[in-house]
Amino acid sequence: MQIVAVGYQALLEILQLKAMPHYRASYIKYKGKPRSILANSQEIHEYSKSYAPKDLQDVFGQLKFALKYDGINLDVLALVFQKLDKDSLTRWIKKRPTSKYTRVIWFLYEMLVDEKLDIEDSKRLKHVDVLDEQKYFTAKPQKSSRHGVNNNLLGNKDFCAILRKTPTDLTLNQQTR
Repeated sequence: MQIVAVGYQALLEILQLKAMPHYRASYIKYKGKPRSILANSQEIHEYSKSYAPKDLQDVFGQLKFALKYDGINLDVLALVFQKLDKDSLTRWIKKRPTSKYTRVIWFLYEMLVDEKLDIEDSKRLKHVDVLDEQKYFTAKPQKSSRHGVNNNLLGNKDFCAILRKTPTDLTLNQQTR
């Protein structure tokens, strides 16, 4: 095993989903130097093994990796959420209710699936933004006290454009991790 998919790429493979490719694909590279390249208009990011989720087959670990490093892809998330066991997701959220990524996943699940999970509302947490304003064009935040997030998406479950702020020259810095 020299290179293994993580994040959205892994979710598509683990759950055998068919979706438009995400603008970036992430991999764990076990040998050689990690790198980032642009290939056929897709960003390819290789990370060292220290970035790998503990269990590469764990959908929840891959979801967290996807939000943390790959950004937001509502189309893929909607497909993933359709395949998830609601009770497993509920237990996962209840184990880490204060985590930024857990709260965003919880919010996005309830928004995209249009179903409320059996979880008590968040307790007095500092709200976190769904979208990073440095990376995305965002709307005026609306607080979701239930999830402890600021919903700054540019729409709702029926139509929500995700607009990234990208460099004008469309090149990636050759950075190592």
